[in-house]
Amino acid sequence: MFGLLSNYADCWLEIRSRIFSAILLWFVVFLACFYFRYDLLTWCQYLISAHRSTVPSIVALSVVDGFYVTFELSFYMSLLLSLPAFVWQLWCFLSPALFYAERWYLAVVCFIGLFLFFLGLTLGWLFVLPVILKYAHWFLPTGVVWLLGLRQYVSLFWYVGIYCGLFMELPLMVFFLVHSQLVSPDQFHRLRPYVLLGCFVIGMFATPPDMFAQIFFALPMYALFELGFCCSQLCRWLGGAAIQREIVVVQD
Repeated sequence: MFGLLSNYADCWLEIRSRIFSAILLWFVVFLACFYFRYDLLTWCQYLISAHRSTVPSIVALSVVDGFYVTFELSFYMSLLLSLPAFVWQLWCFLSPALFYAERWYLAVVCFIGLFLFFLGLTLGWLFVLPVILKYAHWFLPTGVVWLLGLRQYVSLFWYVGIYCGLFMELPLMVFFLVHSQLVSPDQFHRLRPYVLLGCFVIGMFATPPDMFAQIFFALPMYALFELGFCCSQLCRWLGGAAIQREIVVVQD
């Protein structure tokens, strides 16, 4: 009984230690980002500098805009830069309790997840954000002066990047659903037409009133779904025998 309580205490101590280390690292990175806050703001504006002809001037509409923007930039950027360290702490905590094949899968999933997230961030900032700003004037009535507030632009900048990063995690979500057997492959086969239809419905609401924009939005989303499904099937086929061999070795 005391041994079990001791194991629980050691587990919670390790969790607290790793959480404290991750928060401490984030705080140090936050201070560094706050020091370079004006460089970060210049970088955010540089991403749309090539589209000045279709983007209005960025203006400060409130006295507290500068205070709010600097903290928002520092906070989000420090979280992004600290994200690999957070994943590393999670990996170090979980890996001792896993088999060799499971550790390999977890390492691959963590690496691919980080790669897809940062890839989505990059695509969102370089392509999606300029498209949103380019087509935004379509929804404005005639005679309305369009001014882009600094606070609203920075919020839009981060929202677009983070949402695109989460959007790129769709293959991993499909992979987990199939690999954990929450959804069977046969069910996904039957749901494919509805998934394709759902992608076009989402594209209808998420894109401007343009048929080509809807197609360019829906087809990559469906391709990400298919990619996650195919990867999950491949990993289950390759890893099933390896996990069984690991279990046999541990039992012997």
